[in-house]
Amino acid sequence: MLLILGGALASGLIALRSGERSDYLVLRADVEAGARIAAADLGVARIAGTGASAIPAGRRAQIVGQYARTALFSGTLLTAQMLSAKEAVPANAAVVGTVLTPERRPAAPLRPGDVVAVFTVPRPDEPVGESSELLSAVEVVDVAEVSTGGGAAVAVSLLVPHADAREVALRSALGQLAVARLAPGTAPLVSVADAG
Repeated sequence: MLLILGGALASGLIALRSGERSDYLVLRADVEAGARIAAADLGVARIAGTGASAIPAGRRAQIVGQYARTALFSGTLLTAQMLSAKEAVPANAAVVGTVLTPERRPAAPLRPGDVVAVFTVPRPDEPVGESSELLSAVEVVDVAEVSTGGGAAVAVSLLVPHADAREVALRSALGQLAVARLAPGTAPLVSVADAG
């Protein structure tokens, strides 16, 4: 009888401990690759288990201000591998923005992490002209819809080699850029992963 009672107590203790939960950090909003983590982006989830690679909620103050290495989605349980204390722009790169109208980009939406080829094309007011490849493979780091008055356009931030940033910015300002999405797995010339 004592043995049965001892076994029941041990089982109860194991069941109680296996139900212990701890608080870990989760995202409350989507965070783009290279974006800084804000306090409002973070929430807490109470989960069972050790969560060996998950970040405890008590480290919240240390996580605010760090940068996302890749695009992260709301509800994601954060791990240290997802974050970088440094801004996600490598020393040999620059982020250049451009606005792309529908005829200068693929029909399917561009997303952070996509790799695209960048082309120079005639300005909108030029009926005919030459096109050439400016950069063979660059990483998209941010995308946002914008209203241009002339239809749906998207603002796209591209991570380009530092040596090419001036030319890309100039062509962007002149409305002479177009992009083509490359196959998944294509290696970009520079990547946010190089920053960490």
